Amino acid sequence: MSYTKEDIIAVFKAFDADNSGQVSNKELVTVLTKLFKDDADKAKSAAEFLMKSFDKDHSGQLSQDEFVTGIQKFIAQ
Repeated sequence: MSYTKEDIIAVFKAFDADNSGQVSNKELVTVLTKLFKDDADKAKSAAEFLMKSFDKDHSGQLSQDEFVTGIQKFIAQ
């Protein structure tokens, strides 16, 4: 299945609960906990992985560009 940049931006917006234009670790954990059926440990591990892998400016938050670029690279693997 192929995902467009617009598809990935829609996912970013779903994670960005406060509409700040940045996704925090807390926002990642919140969404991932739902995806992992309330397995908080898996959600926290996944959030840490995403933040470490995608947060290129080390701000502790993911910008839309960081998120999109990271997801595109991940999908391309």
